[in-house]
Amino acid sequence: MLKLTVLYSFVFMGLAAGLTGCNRSPQAQEAKFLKRAEAFAAAKDFARASLELKNAAKVMPKDPEPYYRQGLIELQTNNPAGAMGFFRRALAADPKHAGARLKTAELLAASGSKEDVQEAVRRLLEMPQVSSGPAEGSVAAANVAEARDTLAFAQWRLGNKDEAVRLLSETLARFPARLQSSVALAKVRLAQQDFAGAEDVLKTAAQNAPQSSAAALALARFYVLTAKLTEAERYLKTAVRLDPKNGPAWITLATIQLQGGRKQEADESYKQISALPDRAYKAVHALFLFQEGRREEAAAEFERIAKAAPLDRDARSRLVAAWLAIGQTQKAEAVLNAALRKNSKDVDALLQRGRFYLAQGRSADAEKDVEAALHFRGDSAEAHFAMSHLRHMAGKALLEQQELGRTLELNPNALPARLQLARTFTAAHNSAAALQVLDQTPAPQKRLEAVIVERNWALYAAGRWEELRAGIAQGQAIHSSPEWLLQSGLLKLAGGGFGIARIDAEEYMKQRPEDPRGSYLLAQTYLLQKQPQGAVERLKEIVSRHPGSADLQQLYGDLLAGTGNRAAARQAYSAAHQANPRSTELDLKTAQLDFADGKTDAAQQALAGVLQQEPRNVKAHLMSAEFAQTTGRVQEAVSQYRAALDVEEANIVALNNLAYLLAPTDANAALEYAQKALEAGPNNPTIQDTIGWIYCRKGIYVSALRYLKDSVDREPTPRRQYHLGIALIRSGDRERGQTLLSEALRKDPNLVRTEQLW
Repeated sequence: MLKLTVLYSFVFMGLAAGLTGCNRSPQAQEAKFLKRAEAFAAAKDFARASLELKNAAKVMPKDPEPYYRQGLIELQTNNPAGAMGFFRRALAADPKHAGARLKTAELLAASGSKEDVQEAVRRLLEMPQVSSGPAEGSVAAANVAEARDTLAFAQWRLGNKDEAVRLLSETLARFPARLQSSVALAKVRLAQQDFAGAEDVLKTAAQNAPQSSAAALALARFYVLTAKLTEAERYLKTAVRLDPKNGPAWITLATIQLQGGRKQEADESYKQISALPDRAYKAVHALFLFQEGRREEAAAEFERIAKAAPLDRDARSRLVAAWLAIGQTQKAEAVLNAALRKNSKDVDALLQRGRFYLAQGRSADAEKDVEAALHFRGDSAEAHFAMSHLRHMAGKALLEQQELGRTLELNPNALPARLQLARTFTAAHNSAAALQVLDQTPAPQKRLEAVIVERNWALYAAGRWEELRAGIAQGQAIHSSPEWLLQSGLLKLAGGGFGIARIDAEEYMKQRPEDPRGSYLLAQTYLLQKQPQGAVERLKEIVSRHPGSADLQQLYGDLLAGTGNRAAARQAYSAAHQANPRSTELDLKTAQLDFADGKTDAAQQALAGVLQQEPRNVKAHLMSAEFAQTTGRVQEAVSQYRAALDVEEANIVALNNLAYLLAPTDANAALEYAQKALEAGPNNPTIQDTIGWIYCRKGIYVSALRYLKDSVDREPTPRRQYHLGIALIRSGDRERGQTLLSEALRKDPNLVRTEQLW
């Protein structure tokens, strides 16, 4: 009954508002909506503030003010692109709107583009009174000072540091109490390595405003930056004495106390912070407890906070995360289930429960929740990212890429999505697409280690060695990471520097001894010098030091199998299996050994066991197809390749090999599969060879020759030369064709027998 009463109350209120609104002018209605929006924004209820601003824009569509205020909200919610859009709408309504002009210039000045910064300077210089300005204390004076600060920042970004100093110094001469200008000038001084000058500026600001908590905080932050923590703490205590609600000052003070090992003092400071009225600080003490390993206490505090604010979804999300962290999965699920019983359209709860189900391996339940979240909020970047995880688990590579791409469209700053999308392209041998994705990374993220690492792997896959060398140097200059050793070693290996690559591999293994990538690099330094026994002996020594590492044992087994010592490889795989009994990957490797030893029944039995346990295991399907193809069971091979594609629709091996097998009987279907393979792996010579073969079967020799020539140019194996030679002969160019055939047969006389279909 209560729900009905509330519903009717809202309906009545809406009708009443509509009726009274009819008697008001559009200007009066807009003023009412703007006032409500201001109140909601002050309470940080940005969703309802935005709704009021939309209503204001409807009644007065030509007034810039609603658009301008919505732009300010977008800035507060960290959406600069959205803010720019609203500021431009405000300027379209009134090109002289001072606030919109200033904010547009600020966003352009902060852009990563030099052209945008130059445009910001141009716009600012066009603004009236920027060079002279009204008297201190007027409303316009604050706008002019802010504009001059922005102009100084833009000039600094353009390299005009002296001009930036002049502008800021003049502003401070006119407005000596303006803290923002003092902080900006101090930053410029710091960039010039003028630490004394920066300190003088901030000290003067604090002296000019002795009752300003913000000025004391600014000086304290300078002392933190210059590692003068005693001075920093003194001014931080001044800041919180002048304003006990200064959250940033409390946070910095608590951090200094914690880093100094004064945990009791830090504990008390974090309690003070959590008692502040701003709800953004409510969980700070609980987070401190969690970080200190006092997880049960933290969870209890998170629960208290969530109960005190039942409508605070962030508080609920933190509580669920805390329950999960201490293994209380039933409590976590119960919280989310209760939230969704109250409101089945609660997208935050749907997404968090979906992620929970995903971690539990309940992919079907997870997919239901994520799909529901997308139904209610199709523009949720988080929901699309969650769906990309589900597509990845299902082996739907193309759909995964689509979801990741949509995530980045909605939120270009979603770095995990960007890195994963780049990885999928690199894994699909499409390094050009991977590099394009990474090169579109927002400027503030481009210097992060994860971005540089991922871009270097894409460069490595593309064979762009000079750019890779520059990427490694860039990473080394910014971050200290063992990853550069690994990448540097592989780069040296590609250039034939086996000895120095081995040094990098050894150093990498000192830092990450159980990472098999280091051992792989080390083994390659021997193998490429045709010293397989050296690789075996070195890996044997490494494995003996880490006998419980399944990854190292498996790598050792791979090396032994590659050198033909299948008996020893079996022993290594057996040891790896003891370390990781649930690994079906090891079952597949053992099946390969069985097949190589002529134990086809044992191999098939092992594969059947894997597929019974994991019906969607793509590797098992591919291996079954390969075994069937090798033994002449073409239809069984076709069936297994199709099964692999049912799981992973863009699997290049399955697409290419299925196309090759279908070519003699169904060239049209074969061509369709081959084209899909080429789309997933462009410029792949194996796929080009297959498409050339299919066009030969169809008698379209112009197309056949184009693909076969590309294949030979990229990887001139005797087999591919043989194929191109036959295609040339069939197209009428017997002389060139016969020359190629002779060359191919000289290298591999068995081609006449193995390539009978050609």
